[in-house]
Amino acid sequence: MIYTVTNAAFTITYRSVFMINWRHKLNFARHREASFPYERAGALISPNQQSVLFLLEKALDERYSVFSKIRLQDVVRVNSDLSPGQQKAAMKRLTSETLDLVICEKENAAILGAVLLDGEEASPDNGRVRQETDVDLVLAAAGIPVVHLKASKAYSRDDLRIEVSRTIFLKWKIHSSAQLSELVNDNGMSNNGGFGFCSVCGAALVKRIARKGAHAGKRFLACSNYPRCKQVRLVKDDARLSKAH
Repeated sequence: MIYTVTNAAFTITYRSVFMINWRHKLNFARHREASFPYERAGALISPNQQSVLFLLEKALDERYSVFSKIRLQDVVRVNSDLSPGQQKAAMKRLTSETLDLVICEKENAAILGAVLLDGEEASPDNGRVRQETDVDLVLAAAGIPVVHLKASKAYSRDDLRIEVSRTIFLKWKIHSSAQLSELVNDNGMSNNGGFGFCSVCGAALVKRIARKGAHAGKRFLACSNYPRCKQVRLVKDDARLSKAH
């Protein structure tokens, strides 16, 4: 039903008022879309970033935090001794760069290192050598270690421990299935017959005998993740090691 208000000069209907308001709102919406042409993005980080982030959070000790998609300018700062022009030029290198992951101390957010996911342009498989980027040079100048991982590779928890530990020394969680019931003593052997755990990847250590070199014939402890992890541990008490199970 349409209600009409009439006078001697003209007739105004509520339908006309409605159409005027609707057109006004439509024009305002179009103007707003032109001024703010934005929409919500999909996932905050890529599937590869999600995978590495999930594994790191599961594998790292509780004392660490892992953050994703961090701006380079939030991790390093320009030397205040430079001139204003030099500072501006140095800052320009930082503004458009982001780091895939950053590992920090949970207690005070101190930066321990960065993780970058690289493409397949350079790898031992295709014979290409990876070239250092500005990000590498900036992080090196700031004394921040960086770990490079292949973006397309599916890493296991042990793989990540090995790759990260080559550059950044961190504490890792030990698999409950590999834990021994008692602590490792100074000789690297536990009282219940085990040999402790690798300081790099957290896997169990096993007894080995050197076949050649200066230590040929001597026993030592090696990571059970060999050849992925080549960490070894020499034991001074070789006689005690030879008696261990």
